[in-house]
Amino acid sequence: MGEELRKKFKDEQESRWLQELSGESKDRPLHAAMEDMASRLVKALAQSGPGTLQSYPKSIRQLCDPNVRLLANMEGPGEIYEGVDEILNYCAEHGGKEFISVIIVDRLRITCIMDFLSNPFVVEGVVARFAQQRIIIMDMNSDYKFTRIEVRCITPEVHAYGQDDVQIKVEDPEE
Repeated sequence: MGEELRKKFKDEQESRWLQELSGESKDRPLHAAMEDMASRLVKALAQSGPGTLQSYPKSIRQLCDPNVRLLANMEGPGEIYEGVDEILNYCAEHGGKEFISVIIVDRLRITCIMDFLSNPFVVEGVVARFAQQRIIIMDMNSDYKFTRIEVRCITPEVHAYGQDDVQIKVEDPEE
């Protein structure tokens, strides 16, 4: 009786596995490619500021649907950008460097956990930057083009002031 149950369980597990691979998880072979696309998009979004490589805006155009939507901040109106051109304008003013920790692919939704370091900017004659942890949630269509990009800031901005990166004093905005 025990052997018969084991065989039935094994057959049932195999059936469930095949059913999953042919259904909801059928995109698993594409996960590596989708991770790569997400990584390239996040890098292009972060580094499309002034003086950066011209290839980044081109990457955004290649990877995104023309009607893509960027939700940069959902705490109030004014931070939702429609279409590639609006997104490129946003990126030109909000560039920096991304440090990706994790990329998770689940069907046509990709979640990226990252640290962001802003490009230097000047505040009252002093060079400043900020760092922040972010989650980027990206949705793709059936053509594997990004249609929606949502940025969720999971830590407050930590500001740093100094003349260069060597002399930076970190200041917590909560204090």
